[in-house]
Amino acid sequence: MHARVGSFLALLLALAGCAESNPGIEIEGVLAFSDAAMCTLDPGTDPTFLASPTLDTSPLFNAIRPGGIRYAASFQVVNRFLNLGRSDFPIMADPNSFFVEEAEVSLEAIDGSPLDLGDLPTRFRVPASGYVPSAADATEYGRGAVTVEVIPSIYGDALQGRTGTIVAQVQLTGTTSGDSTQTTAEFQMVVSLCDGCLFQCQLDEMSMPINVPSCRPGQDAVSAAAAACGP
Repeated sequence: MHARVGSFLALLLALAGCAESNPGIEIEGVLAFSDAAMCTLDPGTDPTFLASPTLDTSPLFNAIRPGGIRYAASFQVVNRFLNLGRSDFPIMADPNSFFVEEAEVSLEAIDGSPLDLGDLPTRFRVPASGYVPSAADATEYGRGAVTVEVIPSIYGDALQGRTGTIVAQVQLTGTTSGDSTQTTAEFQMVVSLCDGCLFQCQLDEMSMPINVPSCRPGQDAVSAAAAACGP
């Protein structure tokens, strides 16, 4: 266990003190897929947010969840910094578009107490990716989707079989195109844990069990899983 934890932590970015947040860039919510068939995300002024993020902690369905027990969230992020680029003289590139580089995550019980995660730290950093354009004006802000593995698979292993509710505090850090480092305020994300609720038995026309994964099997939406049909 110790060797595995050590190798995982080597992949995480070194944990440092929290940077001050800037209200110009903010996490607005966790995006739901606007088209479940195409698995598309549509950040904007009228987004579809997840009402109740859910993670299935059952270890029985890895046939259609090869990444293991994990939760990847796509956050809608708003950028209120104005586009200062100019196409006339003097020509100037916009310095205020925002590129997300990492996320700091803290996992807690619903009452705010630390989770029992074995040897794993409850606060850690993971890489994140996403682009958020700058605001066109004072009323038309820039918005983009940023994907973060809020619960990596090694943390999912530590949560295996658990039910109930946990809280993930997420803070994003990145750099503007003008080379200014910016950090969002912490966003509180409540995650429901269940054991087997997101995998159900479905049969084909020959009455044989089938696997039909959702966009992100094991989180938020139900997947058809042959393993749920029993022996």
